[in-house]
Amino acid sequence: MALLLSVGGMHAQISNPEELKPAEAIAEPLVTKTHVDPMVVAMDLSSPFGSFPKMEPSRLRSVNAGGYYRYFMDYRYLPGGFEAVAGYPLPERDIFIGDDSQLPQFMLNISGKAGKGATWGMDLFAFQFLEGNVASVYSLPVTDSLLGNYDAPLKQPRIGGQMNMLLGMNLFSTVVTPLGGVGVRLGGIHWYELTELTMGAYIGYNRYMLFDRNPWDPIGLSPFERYNNYVSSGQVSQEQRWGKRAFQGGILEMLGLPFGQQVKLLIGKNEQNGGFDPRPNGAFAGQYVKTLGERWTFSAQSMNQQAYQDSMLQQPFGSHMHTGKVAYHQGAWMGYAESGWSGYFSEDYGRVQGLAAQGRLIYQPKKPWDAQAHLFYISPDAINNAGAMVNGSINESSINSIPAGQAGSSGVLQPTGTSLLGFGQLANNRSGMDLNWAYHPKNVYINLGYSFSREIEGGSSSLSFGHPVNALTRSRFWRWQFPSGVGPYNRTNVIFRNTYDKIALAVMQEAPLHFSQWEIQALHRQRTGNKVWIFNHLLRGHSIQSSWSPLYVAADALLRQYSLENEAYLMWNEHLTLVAMASADATLGNLQTMVNAEGRPLDQRGYAYGFGADIWATKDVSFYLRHKWFGFTDRSFALDSYHGSETTLELKLLF
Repeated sequence: MALLLSVGGMHAQISNPEELKPAEAIAEPLVTKTHVDPMVVAMDLSSPFGSFPKMEPSRLRSVNAGGYYRYFMDYRYLPGGFEAVAGYPLPERDIFIGDDSQLPQFMLNISGKAGKGATWGMDLFAFQFLEGNVASVYSLPVTDSLLGNYDAPLKQPRIGGQMNMLLGMNLFSTVVTPLGGVGVRLGGIHWYELTELTMGAYIGYNRYMLFDRNPWDPIGLSPFERYNNYVSSGQVSQEQRWGKRAFQGGILEMLGLPFGQQVKLLIGKNEQNGGFDPRPNGAFAGQYVKTLGERWTFSAQSMNQQAYQDSMLQQPFGSHMHTGKVAYHQGAWMGYAESGWSGYFSEDYGRVQGLAAQGRLIYQPKKPWDAQAHLFYISPDAINNAGAMVNGSINESSINSIPAGQAGSSGVLQPTGTSLLGFGQLANNRSGMDLNWAYHPKNVYINLGYSFSREIEGGSSSLSFGHPVNALTRSRFWRWQFPSGVGPYNRTNVIFRNTYDKIALAVMQEAPLHFSQWEIQALHRQRTGNKVWIFNHLLRGHSIQSSWSPLYVAADALLRQYSLENEAYLMWNEHLTLVAMASADATLGNLQTMVNAEGRPLDQRGYAYGFGADIWATKDVSFYLRHKWFGFTDRSFALDSYHGSETTLELKLLF
């Protein structure tokens, strides 16, 4: 459950809520109201064609059903092999049918209206690996001769008996009172947000590469629509889970109260409360919002979570985050500031507390550009896994010892210790500033960002970093699992659709470390005849060093990482879009990182290039083909090297 709950916080970016039609998104089914004169109904007028008036019973119109089927095939050719686990190399050829992201190929969403102002919904899913084990993953086999007829469905063998509930069953209700609307959400998993520090997810600055598809990416009205909208708006449209966290339990919302007030209360479980352990564990949160005029909004919010390490319930552990927030909006200027107090407690770690604060100023004139600045300070003793921040300084307790990402675990998949994080990603034991500028005239979109930050306290003994190029391909070396300490040198850790390396530093860094990050993206749209081209380029430069620098490029930097990613999208016609990519990255360490027997530090290089096609078959049905060649080598550590090719085919069907 912990993995399922964490899917939405880890860079989950579904583009259109109607693509998956989750139960919560269709909480109010559309029911056409038809007025019928009761006297006419009583007369039951007859004709050779039946009784009139013809009107569908309301109970049949109170249930909606929809969903998707997704076929996914991955073929990998790895001629040199690779030790995914030390001593156990991967096979040279590998074909996989299914989804190693642990997302189902088939989902059925059912929702209905239980009464005035009340709706319900649930999701059913099925996995199918096409390896002959039909009974355990989908249904007991039923021959055609045993199938019944449509007039007596309950008298025939059941099909799909092994299907299970994915998000559980949700109940939604809205009641109108003299003070305003009162909404209730119960059960299931609800995607929700309060603020970034209390309950929310990292959303970044809209810099994406689109060659590798996500399972939740949309079909759209045409294959070219997604790429075209990116240039026009500077954004990749997201679905309801974007920027939110998963919460299971009960949510009470009192919106539209007098004098611009709102109240929200939550009780249940968040990501850290997953697993199958019977010991009490849960979370509760709340928010009060007050609006003053059209410019000012004030709010106070809190997130609290607690669990137990022992069966006698004598060793509790948990965390809290209490903040206040003020937001202002006038004309082209927008801004907000949020600050509060956070803490953590456990039998082993003791009790600690610290300050968490952030502020953002945005300027969006009516011209084709905008700018924003973001400042933050997160104490080493502040922690909240339900917020948009990474814990790198506190060694958390857990309900059980099951590794994060595996069934029953309550652990959270994220780097620990000193980490090279995404641009603008919040983390405890860090303070800094992000500056971002975007220019978007017609047919061009340029997005430039610079971030500098530093640790608040020193003492780092480890370093974590990912690889921008081949991140998804590399994660598929470990299918259906999220192990840590794997690879030929036991330094690779697997998270959702990504990996990161964690290395021990040769010398503890007594002084706080400094981080510098530059990112620039350029998109350009060009028409040639009846064809339309879009080019997408993303350049990154990151460094970690002992003092402030715009970008430290000298060899004595603790870590330097550079990457250049290039993609092109060609609209051949309204039903066919061709795509291509060519990318490379480099990660360089110094003598304080891992060194080989000859004293040489990390020297890692990766590359990828490939092509593909997006094919629109018919309404709500599309094919996506990708083929790429990839490679990676560490010039100082010979075993950490691989090269090969990968072909993927995806069929997506909505109903």
